[in-house]
Amino acid sequence: MKPSDLLQIPRIFGPRRLLMRVRHELKQRTRSFRKAFPFQDWDAEDAPRTEARESGHINTDVDSYRTFAARYRIKSIPEADRILAGGMPYFSHYWVDGFRGGEDWYRNPIVGGSVDPKIHWQDQSFISSEFGDLKVIIDPSRFGWVFTLIRAYRLTGDRRYYERCRTLVLDWADHARPTGGPLWICGQETAIRAMALYFLWHSCPKDEEGKGFQSVLSHLLMVHGKRIEGSLAYALSQKNNHGITEATALYSIGAMFPDDPRGHRWHRIGRRNLIGELTSQIYDDGAYVQHSVNYHRLMLQTAIWALTLGESLGKAFPDAVYEKIGKAADWLYAMVDPETGRAPNYGNNDGAWIFPLDSMGYSDYRAGVQAAYHLCHQRPAYPPGPWDEPLYWFAPGEPRVSGEPESREESAVVHFPKGGNIVMNAPGGRLIARCADFRDRPGQADQLHVDLWYRGHAIAVDAGTYCYNVTDEWANGLSRSDVHNTITLDDRDQMRRATRFTWINWARGQVTHNDALPDGSHLLTMNHDGYMSMDRGAVHHRAVLRLDATGDSWAVIDQLSPKKQHAVRLHWLFPDYPHEWSAEENRLRLTTPAGEYYVSVASSTGNTADLVRADETSRRGWWAPYYGTKEPALSLGLTAHTNRPVMVTLFSPTPTGIQLQDDGLTLQLGARQARINLDFFKS
Repeated sequence: MKPSDLLQIPRIFGPRRLLMRVRHELKQRTRSFRKAFPFQDWDAEDAPRTEARESGHINTDVDSYRTFAARYRIKSIPEADRILAGGMPYFSHYWVDGFRGGEDWYRNPIVGGSVDPKIHWQDQSFISSEFGDLKVIIDPSRFGWVFTLIRAYRLTGDRRYYERCRTLVLDWADHARPTGGPLWICGQETAIRAMALYFLWHSCPKDEEGKGFQSVLSHLLMVHGKRIEGSLAYALSQKNNHGITEATALYSIGAMFPDDPRGHRWHRIGRRNLIGELTSQIYDDGAYVQHSVNYHRLMLQTAIWALTLGESLGKAFPDAVYEKIGKAADWLYAMVDPETGRAPNYGNNDGAWIFPLDSMGYSDYRAGVQAAYHLCHQRPAYPPGPWDEPLYWFAPGEPRVSGEPESREESAVVHFPKGGNIVMNAPGGRLIARCADFRDRPGQADQLHVDLWYRGHAIAVDAGTYCYNVTDEWANGLSRSDVHNTITLDDRDQMRRATRFTWINWARGQVTHNDALPDGSHLLTMNHDGYMSMDRGAVHHRAVLRLDATGDSWAVIDQLSPKKQHAVRLHWLFPDYPHEWSAEENRLRLTTPAGEYYVSVASSTGNTADLVRADETSRRGWWAPYYGTKEPALSLGLTAHTNRPVMVTLFSPTPTGIQLQDDGLTLQLGARQARINLDFFKS
């Protein structure tokens, strides 16, 4: 970060959060955390001073859960069986078999290296050529596998699942001395683990052995509470999901130990900060401050946990919190395909699925939406289905309301102006566009990016994240503009990246038209000013035209008017479908599960187009549906060296073609033609 960049820091954090951050950095520089959190044994100092209480939050009725499971033919939990056999899931996707605990808690199975458990977390880096990405190493220490094993234990009554859970927790405690080693590095990771321990405590068998293990878990929870409280100010300074998860963990631990002065304090601190963070981080239109679908779900899952806990204690959160969570559920509902549960891979995605309490899988977002609708709207988002499962885990242990699910207009266009998202629905497809006037720091340089779906299957996609902590261009490299479905000038980003997670000189987006047309088509126009710092005329204008009411065919038209000549590059990313590329016609034919689909590109001036798949020397032709995993994709680029380009992309299930004229363009869709002028860019 350059010295001049520091002038933008107050805007990024705000005065109060900036002060929190400065205090945290002073503690880092003075090595205060080493003194506050030294290596120690699991001694009695941090043990609970009172007996833990059941919060009434977690439903322990076996019969109701088994009735639910039988209704949807859930007879087993395959993931639990794999964990029982020695497997360990990473980021809900990547599996390692033969996980033995012990040193494996400190090993990166992808690169083979390990971190030193004797290094204090204040001295621990997140990246190394020896151990790779520390996030990979600490992912099993989130204890997401607790929920999977307890689901299987509840479903089958087979005690082996509980015993595997118990064995792994005790082994972790034996090898993770509190609270100085690398596995304690992050307050949020500690908080996520603490909520799993809370869930496990409430799920223990009621016999003497179970009660004995609960005593161990109580001790672990108190140590976790101390660690979370010690750096809570840093979490709050970030204005993101860190503050919400850490406040929720303190609120939950405190609910179990209301007569312990520490527990009482944590419960009060947690509730106060949850109210503040949820109401400030969720925008008035329901979009979330982190501009990410996955982090939106993480926030929503955590909020559902907190709200159901508050209700079980007879101390519901204020109406303002329910209102914001309801709007956040509406936002995610708009993003999610109702038939598949999938959503765009939009924004940063670190693989978080912190409460895997359903059988739908990591990529299915319906369970969180359904639970939030029951809590905040008193109606379901979807018809009854296996996505209802989280409702059976939190008191009262069943769906709270019945009735008709939320209705979705087939051709509705929904605009979230605060978050900068536009969802264009149609019977045959849906398009999701990105155009934001940022109020808070963006996660990616993705202005005017477009995702396109055809009959429930992705056509144009967001590349995702892949990895935060590597030593080359892949370090959060999929946040860059050149891998998004948008325009770049001279291979530069729309904004300047000061650090891996901090963008400055934010590009400002504006929606100028969002109009239904008489013939059933729909016009969306938008622009951003991200390149004006390099050329004062370089405003990027983009028009999205749904060509008919079906939503089968779409046109995307890009125009810039820079004062100088630049290398203007249009980019599109597609899943790795079987395909045929015609360089002569600049046309790509994709063979999708829903049938053939065509993409044509053209430019008003001389251009070069190429299609790249899985380029081993760059970030082109890859996407990351899961953290830490990159998969081949199809990258289509169209480059023109000019100062007044018009670039056109045509999407259709019928063969396509584009003819550009001085006063407009003609689109060929099979036997049908559509004539379009460009007057909408002038108004």
